[in-house]
Amino acid sequence: MSVPSRSSSPGRRAMVENRRDPAVIERQFRILGGATDTPERAAIREETIAAILRTVDVPVLILAGMRDGVISPESTLRAARSVPWAKAVLFEDEGHFVTRERPERLATEVAAFLEELNS
Repeated sequence: MSVPSRSSSPGRRAMVENRRDPAVIERQFRILGGATDTPERAAIREETIAAILRTVDVPVLILAGMRDGVISPESTLRAARSVPWAKAVLFEDEGHFVTRERPERLATEVAAFLEELNS
């Protein structure tokens, strides 16, 4: 089975390798990537999300890839700025699937975050 052409990251490839119809997966990635989203809809959505995030009163670790085709690094950083106790870590060479692309680094970052909370 061939993997969709837009499946450039290892995580994305791992996600779709067992799927039966790559065209369906490709369409889902286009939809999730906001190809039909308008700037107005995105702004409203981000304002709503930011308002909700400001109510979070526990420490939050936000992990994301700089090459994420679904959620931009800028959106990740805005989300982190909205949460009073947030820390954002951007993985330079990863995409949306950091848990599958760099699980060892993910574990290291989570352990460091938990250690910071205990100190």
